[in-house]
Amino acid sequence: MVESSDLGSFVVEGLVRLSIQLSVILFYVFKLITPLITMKKILGLMSGSSLDGLDLAVCQFSPKGKSYTYKLLFTKTVQYNEQLKGVLKVDDQLSARDLKLLDYSLANVWSEIMLSLDGFDIDEIDLIASHGHTLLHEPHNGITIQIGNGGVISALTKKPVVSDFRIQDVALGGQGTPLVPIAEQLLFAGYDAYLNLGGIANISFVFPQMKAFDVSPCNQMLNHLAKLKGMDFDRDGALSRMGKLNRGLYEHLMALEYFNLEGSKSLDNQWIQTEVIPKLMLGSSTIEDRLFTVSKVIVDQIKKAIQSQNLHTSYRVFVTGGGAHNMFFIELLEKSLKEISVTLVLPPKEIIDFKESILMAFLGYLRINGKVNTLSSVTGAHCNTMGGAIYDVHANLEYD
Repeated sequence: MVESSDLGSFVVEGLVRLSIQLSVILFYVFKLITPLITMKKILGLMSGSSLDGLDLAVCQFSPKGKSYTYKLLFTKTVQYNEQLKGVLKVDDQLSARDLKLLDYSLANVWSEIMLSLDGFDIDEIDLIASHGHTLLHEPHNGITIQIGNGGVISALTKKPVVSDFRIQDVALGGQGTPLVPIAEQLLFAGYDAYLNLGGIANISFVFPQMKAFDVSPCNQMLNHLAKLKGMDFDRDGALSRMGKLNRGLYEHLMALEYFNLEGSKSLDNQWIQTEVIPKLMLGSSTIEDRLFTVSKVIVDQIKKAIQSQNLHTSYRVFVTGGGAHNMFFIELLEKSLKEISVTLVLPPKEIIDFKESILMAFLGYLRINGKVNTLSSVTGAHCNTMGGAIYDVHANLEYD
């Protein structure tokens, strides 16, 4: 006859064995389905302050140890026409109605691009991650506005969308930008710093802890001057190469208060347009001289930012963004950084042009997988966050 205590022990031991077996089964099931989860096709959208156009990158991501691998399946830049560029240059005095009209209208434009783009099938996309287009950025006032409404995009494309990546960080006392350092380190590991030469030049540092900030207005200044010569931009820096330093303009720009701020900091496009761009025309000088001088200012601010770090003899900086195609600017920067034994690394053209949209796709990937994608050490917020609002208008939702 079996004692009740023995029977109880037998039952408990059986349940423990069953629990272990189930855990093992679930472990292997999870390993089988993980690739199905991580290999979703994610479309990253980026519209930068240079107003070049909308950058699209379709990616698949998979974890690999402490980092991630990715496949880049499709890239495209859709240029903005002059009318849209003019609309996106509006000042910060829009009425609430006009602001929302612009927000929804841009979402409609982007959705139409995605739905009609040659060589691209929206039906194959599992998730859209959109940075939006920054219209106003005043983190000191708790405000950041990126237009191109995620809910509208989800409704029109019939796809889930992650957008509004900055808002939560700003609400927690952060700058809301730069957003991409965590993605840079996880996808493009092996460098000491990551420099993006877009409308604004920003830089991320890895050691002793990850931090990043906007260094200086960049292509916004250079493109403005190039347009005065009837060009969208200074191709290869050909105009800048013909110029010489305007000492007065150089000193005036170097004296900008922003350049002396410490810690986490970020630039607002409106501030650049109203406070910096007008200064480019001070004094009498050729456009070529102004372009050379502005290039020198940007280079010196980048060098100053890098010099503030604990440098070592093999310090390497990964460079991307439209400014990486400006041969004269890169020559100036390489010469300047060589003085402090720092090496620039330029990746393939596709990475230079689409790194930001690739990284937006990855931030969306982290968000839907419930992982941190915004670092307080970078933005100055009170804590790390999973930034981004998720819109899934066409999810199979039932209402009882």
